[in-house]
Amino acid sequence: MKKHIRIYKQILRLRCKPNITTLEKEMICRCKSIRNIAKKIKIPQHDLPATIVGGIYNRSYKIDECKDLIEPIAEPLKIRLLNLGSIGSDNGVNKIGRCAENLTANYLMLFKKAKKIEDIEFTKAYRPRTARVIKRCDNCINIFGEHGI
Repeated sequence: MKKHIRIYKQILRLRCKPNITTLEKEMICRCKSIRNIAKKIKIPQHDLPATIVGGIYNRSYKIDECKDLIEPIAEPLKIRLLNLGSIGSDNGVNKIGRCAENLTANYLMLFKKAKKIEDIEFTKAYRPRTARVIKRCDNCINIFGEHGI
């Protein structure tokens, strides 16, 4: 029962005042949840998402994992991605458009009406397998800048 109350309080805190601090705490909780579920149902470590990232715009937030970016893509994001190469191709650093930051930004721009990428505040990138902070790839640094690192 205490565990349920604690989880409920975390959800309320995040819904009432979404900010980077509360979102970072939620990210760590999700990493632990992903690991625990994977152990229970025996999912191999390499099948877990490589990275999760959260983003906040105004009072809206989104936490996403790295996977392929699909249409529709917000125009400002699409322009920046195309500056690196064609979306979905490998530019020697990473596959363009596959990072969690791209999915988070795309959602906030399309559905929560963020006008510019600079308006979105990102958390640090976490590896769910270890719940540790990881360095952003060069593609994400070029698109989103240094904040959240």
